[in-house]
Amino acid sequence: MNRNLRMAIPAAFIFFFVSLGVSEAARNVDRSQGARLANEITRQFGASATYSKFYVGSDVCLACHSEYAGFKNTMHYSGFKRTDSDRYSLVDRKGVVADYNLNGIDDFKEGLDFNQISSAFDRYKPNAPILGYNPQKGYTAKIGQVEYVVEFAYGGSGVYKQRYVTRIPVTDLPGGLSASRYLLPLQFNESYRNWTAYNAGNWYDTNNQPIFGPSATSTLAATRGNNFDRGCSGCHFTALAISKTPQGEYVAVAPTAIVTRPDDPHVFDYSGDGEMNEITTGCERCHGPGSMHVISVGNPTRIINPGRDMTVKQMDNLCGSCHVRGASKGAGTFGFPIEEATLRPAAEAIGEDIFDKMFVARPAVWPGTMEPVQHRQQIHEHRTSAHGNSRFGDVGCVTCHDVHNSVRSNIREAMIGRDAAGLPYTIMTKVQDNSACLVCHAGHGPFSELKVTDLLDIQGSRDVIARVVSRHSYHSYRPEGPSGVSRCTECHMSKMGSSGNPHDVPSHTFDVPPPANTIKAMANNGAGMPNGCAVRCHKPLAIFFGLPPQPSQGVWNTGADRIQSEWLMQFYGPNGLWWRRE
Repeated sequence: MNRNLRMAIPAAFIFFFVSLGVSEAARNVDRSQGARLANEITRQFGASATYSKFYVGSDVCLACHSEYAGFKNTMHYSGFKRTDSDRYSLVDRKGVVADYNLNGIDDFKEGLDFNQISSAFDRYKPNAPILGYNPQKGYTAKIGQVEYVVEFAYGGSGVYKQRYVTRIPVTDLPGGLSASRYLLPLQFNESYRNWTAYNAGNWYDTNNQPIFGPSATSTLAATRGNNFDRGCSGCHFTALAISKTPQGEYVAVAPTAIVTRPDDPHVFDYSGDGEMNEITTGCERCHGPGSMHVISVGNPTRIINPGRDMTVKQMDNLCGSCHVRGASKGAGTFGFPIEEATLRPAAEAIGEDIFDKMFVARPAVWPGTMEPVQHRQQIHEHRTSAHGNSRFGDVGCVTCHDVHNSVRSNIREAMIGRDAAGLPYTIMTKVQDNSACLVCHAGHGPFSELKVTDLLDIQGSRDVIARVVSRHSYHSYRPEGPSGVSRCTECHMSKMGSSGNPHDVPSHTFDVPPPANTIKAMANNGAGMPNGCAVRCHKPLAIFFGLPPQPSQGVWNTGADRIQSEWLMQFYGPNGLWWRRE
């Protein structure tokens, strides 16, 4: 890994790739160019390069694998974006997207002062954050007497949230900045267009005063700051090396991106050595270091191909190494899987059971269930589900998801089947018309009347599909509409968890949490909990059923919640008219 962190390709060679842009390069680079890159790497590093493993960066992968060019638009690759300029201001997946008043100017450039408005930061006035931007520094946030430069943003896909990462000005280190990066107490929630005070206790003391002032030290930062390197980098970087400073800060180093485009906001000089690092979840996070594959001019045995080389359970472990909530095994120092004794990260353990070696799962779930309260814990839910324990064979993450496409949630756009004669056919799949679910469930259980081939013409077969699905759901059939009536995922992947907003994260238990859960939780803990019927549809539509108006989505313990849950139990409960379910 150390070699990879210092690798660079001459500018004349890089120009071939970056001058075209990835999509154009992908269309024009052929095997001979792959050989050219292999020769250049070998020339720089000698014969040892042919048996050394190091990371080459996603642009090198995509230069030859043009069929996966859409990967760069996925939420995996575009998670981070540099904020040293406003080039991509208000562009989803590329820039700062915060615009709470929808005036077309991002809140940093507008100079939003939380001391002047009513917001989640009211308790911290007159030291609430003040956002800013200038061409020399880029994006900034001032808290008390200290101005912080935002080095990069995380999120901003148009779906969930965006957070902001900085270094803390300190007096005890050369350069005057902390060694680690820290998450500012700022979270912009995209669908609600509002700001949340994110882990503000790392920035304000119990008297609501700023923790860090002009005389702050790196030791103070290490003990009080919300450390990005220690808590987040292991999942959000393709790979990393991590170390601890004498002052107690943890510092991550991401792999060098040896080929980059000048306009790519998703690479960043994280190490400060003048070379760009891939601060993304790139190709090699799942395929492993690509150098030997490139040097061998595409030899398929010199790279990990999860679909070929791994079982479904191993692939689930690979996905689960990031889609997980908990802490590293041992002292729980890190918020991601890593061997604490050796600092060997999960990125170097592809195919291994990281839950056995590296991680202790600590999912946040609703009482008595495996339904999520928070985000980023899908592997816990899936492992307890009927899919994760299917008697029909392994149903894993990749059964439904294709990480290479840029469709929301990476849902597979097509599945291949074979007819009675063994000839292949392709079924286009998506969530909105239920084909993504019916492609497997057709011919089984409540859907035994359907044939998989009915899905070849989803519109032409709509009448029979509607009849069968509505008979199961007891609802009309309008899955493509905004309310998603009788859409499989609206009931079986209820949005029980929360990320940027209340209930914006779907469950992967594939259960339908019954209304009785809400009433039981009110009796047991007083706080209540959501149920699958109410969380998406019946709570906001209560008055249409003659029920009391419902409070906000985050509240589940009012009299109105009880009345609605009891009403819903008539249909989905111990003696339900439609489904009998405790």
